Amino acid sequence: MGVGQENLYFPGSWCYFDFVGNTTGNRVMSYIYALIGISILSVTSTINAITIYRIWRDPDRLRYLEDTRRISGSLDSHVMIFISAVTVVFVILWTPLIVVVFLHAANIRNENNEVELWFLRMTVCNAIVDPWLYIVLRKESLEKIIYILRQCTGNPSQENEALIS
Repeated sequence: MGVGQENLYFPGSWCYFDFVGNTTGNRVMSYIYALIGISILSVTSTINAITIYRIWRDPDRLRYLEDTRRISGSLDSHVMIFISAVTVVFVILWTPLIVVVFLHAANIRNENNEVELWFLRMTVCNAIVDPWLYIVLRKESLEKIIYILRQCTGNPSQENEALIS
């Protein structure tokens, strides 16, 4: 784009676009980054929330989401649990960096210290956590977790299938 520059951040081991600089180009780039980030977070959260709400509100819509190639032909609620978890993790891990970039652009925050490093590390963790969410929140894994919880509470029953499928 031709705006902004890169900067070496605390402790001098990582480089990113300069969101702490005071030049017009750096501030423009910071505002663009923050606004696009806030937009992505908002749109993703809103669309996922609307999707989950509409499916739970109107069970007749479930048939539109059925996988006719499967023998059971039912929509598994574990998919909704997975969508919710991925969305929450995404928002929790990305929001701090986006907010700190905006605060730097607005000249509310001027420091370049370990806070920026931790927020960048949090955003990188999103790519690490998402595959683990998939592994843990698979239908089979959720059934096993519910089975173990029911065994621990002394209520072993077959209701775990109704909760997951």
